[in-house]
Amino acid sequence: MMNLLRDIRHAIRLLMRAPAHTAVVALTLALGIGASTAIYSVVQSVLLRPLPYDDAESLAMIWSSWRNESKSWVGPAEYADYLDELATVRSLGIWAPQAANLTGVAGDPERLAGAAVNAALFETLGVRPARGRSFTAEEDAPGPTSVIVITDELWRRRFGGAEDILGREIRLDGSTVAIVGVMPPGFRLPTDHASATPAEFFFPLGLDPAQVNRSYRGNHFLFCAARLRGGVPPGQLNRELVNLFDRWTHDEGLYPVDAQMTAFATSVREEIVGETRPALLTLLAASGLLLLIACVNIANLLLARGDGRQRELAIRAALGGSRRRLVRQLLTESLLLALVGGAAGLLVASFVLDGMAAMDLVRLPRAHTLGLDRTAVAFALGVSVITGTLFGLGPALRAAGTNLLAGLRDGAAGAGIGRGRRGVQGALVVAQLAMAVVLLSGAGLLLRSFLAMSSVDPGFEAAARLTFRLNVPQSSYPQTADVVGLFDRIVTELRAVPEIVNIGAVSRLPMDGEIGDWDFQIDGRPLEPGRHPVGDWKVVTGGYFQTMGMRLVSGRLISNADTADALQVAVINETLARQYWPGESPVGTRIRMLGPSQGDWVTIVGVVGDVRHEGPRGEVRGTYFRPHAQIANSTGFTMRAMSVVAHVRGEPAAAVGAVRTRMALIDPDLPLAQVQSLSAIVSGSVSGPRLTTVLTGTFALVALALAAVGLYGVISYLVSRRVRELGVRIALGARPLNVLGLVLGRGAVLVLIGLILGLGVSLACARLLATQLFGVSALDPATMVAVAVVLAVVALLAFLGPAWRAVRIDPMVALRSE
Repeated sequence: MMNLLRDIRHAIRLLMRAPAHTAVVALTLALGIGASTAIYSVVQSVLLRPLPYDDAESLAMIWSSWRNESKSWVGPAEYADYLDELATVRSLGIWAPQAANLTGVAGDPERLAGAAVNAALFETLGVRPARGRSFTAEEDAPGPTSVIVITDELWRRRFGGAEDILGREIRLDGSTVAIVGVMPPGFRLPTDHASATPAEFFFPLGLDPAQVNRSYRGNHFLFCAARLRGGVPPGQLNRELVNLFDRWTHDEGLYPVDAQMTAFATSVREEIVGETRPALLTLLAASGLLLLIACVNIANLLLARGDGRQRELAIRAALGGSRRRLVRQLLTESLLLALVGGAAGLLVASFVLDGMAAMDLVRLPRAHTLGLDRTAVAFALGVSVITGTLFGLGPALRAAGTNLLAGLRDGAAGAGIGRGRRGVQGALVVAQLAMAVVLLSGAGLLLRSFLAMSSVDPGFEAAARLTFRLNVPQSSYPQTADVVGLFDRIVTELRAVPEIVNIGAVSRLPMDGEIGDWDFQIDGRPLEPGRHPVGDWKVVTGGYFQTMGMRLVSGRLISNADTADALQVAVINETLARQYWPGESPVGTRIRMLGPSQGDWVTIVGVVGDVRHEGPRGEVRGTYFRPHAQIANSTGFTMRAMSVVAHVRGEPAAAVGAVRTRMALIDPDLPLAQVQSLSAIVSGSVSGPRLTTVLTGTFALVALALAAVGLYGVISYLVSRRVRELGVRIALGARPLNVLGLVLGRGAVLVLIGLILGLGVSLACARLLATQLFGVSALDPATMVAVAVVLAVVALLAFLGPAWRAVRIDPMVALRSE
C-alpha cells in the first residue's frame, strides 16, 4: 500500500509537470466516457430498467387486426369471449382513455388525462395502490361512478401529498367523486410510457361481460392486457387467438371472410420499447465507437509520450528499477488519467442528457426516468478503470521493455524512430480513421434521411398556429345543441381577438394521436359483406380548413352555414376520392356512416388535399370530414372533445394570454389543455429521428476531430523524430516538395487505408440502418463520396502544421543539436 501511495503521488507530480498532455488525454477520455455514459443511461432507463409491473415478462397486449387495419383495439364482444375462451390467460385487464376537467380543488381548473379501467386491470398488471385500494367488482358495474384512483404524481402535484387524501371528494366534469387509492410512484399504463399526457386518474369502466351483445362485432375501443399463465410464451397466445378467429369466422360466421378479421399478442415490454430499440442500439453503437476512438487516441498519445520518456525509463532501470515496477508506475499514471477523465465524463454525460431533455423526447418511452443514477455512475467508473487499463497497458509494457543501451541512445534529441514503433502508431491511427469513417457514414445517412423527412409536405401550414384542446362536460352542457352552441361561441369570440387571424376546431389535430375509422355506404352501390368502404373520420367547425391552410381541390369547404338542420354534408380528402371514385368526381355523391343505427345520407360537397396525419413516414389514409353541428345526425352523439387551432399574428406564445382571458369570460370552469404551437406538434412527430441524427452527428464530429488530432500527433511526432534526417536531406539539396512528399506520403497512406477500411465496414453495416432511413438508400453513394471528401479535407488540415515545420527546418540548427 505504501508503494501504491508513492506511485500515486509520483504520478500526480508527473501529470502536473505536463499539464497540456494531461488536459488533452483527460478531455479526450471525458468525451468518450461522457457520450457512452449518457447513452447507456438512456438505454438503461428505456430498455434495461424493470417495468413497473410484477412479473412483467408474463404480460402481453392483445390487438385486433382486419383487412383495412393492421393494429387496432379490442371490442367488447371479443373481450367477453376472451374471458371464456382463452386457456393460456389467467386474467384480462381492459381500459379506455378518458379525460376530464378537474375542479373543486385549490388552483385553476385543469384538464386531466385519465382512463376508464375494469376492476381486474391493476391485478392483471401486478400493481397495487400504494395508498388505499383499487375498485371492487360492485363498483365496476354499469352506471355512474363515484370513486377514482389517482397517480402518485397527481397526488403530489395538485394535493401537495396530503396524508388525508383518501376519501377526499373532488369534481371531475362536474360530477363528485371520492379518491379511494393512490398508485405507487412511477406507475403508468402500458400505453402511456411514451405519452406526453399519461393517465393521472382511473375510474371504473362499468362494462359487464354478461350484458355485452356478442352478436355485434364492431365498436373497437378497448386496450387489453393479458396476464399469461405460468410459463406460457406470447407465441402460444398468438396461436390460440388465430385459431379462435378462424373458428369464429368460418364455423360460426361471426365475421365475413373478406374482412380478414384476426387478433395477435405482443409482450408488454416489446409494446413499450420495441419501436425505439433500433434507434437506441444505433446510438449505443455510435457512442461505443466514439469511446474506442478516444481510447486509441490516448494510446497513441501515451506511446508518443513513452518514446519521449525512454531516457528517463532507461535511467530508472539502470538504477535498479524492475520491469514490473516500471509497468506499475506507468499503469498508475494511466488509471489516474482515466479516473480524472471519468469524473469529467460524468459532467459531459450530464450535459448530453440535459441537451436531450431540451429536445422533444415525448415519444421516447420512459423518458421521464432519464438521469444519472447510481448505475450510470458505476458504469462510468467501470469504463474508466477498464479503458485506463487497456490504453495504458500496451504503452506501459512497450516502454518498460526498452533495452537499456537502446533507450539511452534513442532518447537523444533528434534520434530516429524505429520501424516497429511507427507501425504500431500507424495502425492505431488507421483504426481511428476507419471508425471515424463508420460514424461519419452513419451520421450522413441519418442526416440525409432526416432532411428528406423534414422536407415532406404535411398538407397544412404549421407556422404561426396556436392550438389547445377543450372537453365540454355533460353536467354543464347536457344537450347536443349546448355543445355545438358553445363551440360556435368560442370560435366567434376568439376570432374577434386582435392577435387572431382565423380560427377553427377539429376532433383530432394532424400528428397528434390516432383518429379511428368508420365504415360507410356509397349511395347507389350495394354493400358487400366484409368489404364496406371505410375511412378515417374527423369532425370540424367552419374555418378549420382555412386556418390550417389546407388546399381545396374541388367543390367547397365546410362552413358555419352547415348547421344541424341544413343539408347534411361532408368533405373528403384526395386519397379517399382515389380509392372509391377513381377517375370521377365524388362531389355531389352521397355516403352514409354505418353502425347499429343507420345515419343520415350525407352529400360530399368538396375534396381537399391530403394531410399526413401519421407524420412524414406514415401512410396517408382516406379521410372524410363532417361538420361539428351535424355529426350527431350520423352517430347519435356529438363531439365534446375538440382541438381549437388559431392562425395568429406573430409568435403563438404571444397570443396565449389573450386567448386565456377571453376563454375565462366564456366559461371560467373550462380549462385549456395541451396549449402549444402546431409547429411543436409537427416537430414532435420527428423527435425520434431528430434525436438519433443530432447525437450520432455530434459523435461523428467529435470522432473526426479526435482522429484528426491523432493524425496530427503521428505526423508531428514523425517530423520531430526525423529532424536530423530531414536536416541532412535539406543540406544535400532536397527541395521543399521532396520534404513535403516524405512527410505527407506517410500520412496519405494512413488516410487511404483508414478510408478504405472504414468505407468497407460502413457498406457492410449500412443495412442495419435501413429501417431507420427515409428517402435515402442504405448504400447511398453520395453519402460515401461526401465522407471521403470530408476526411480528405480534415486530413489535409491535420498535415499543414507538421508539413510547414518540416519545410522550415534549418539544416545547421538540426545538425548542431547533435
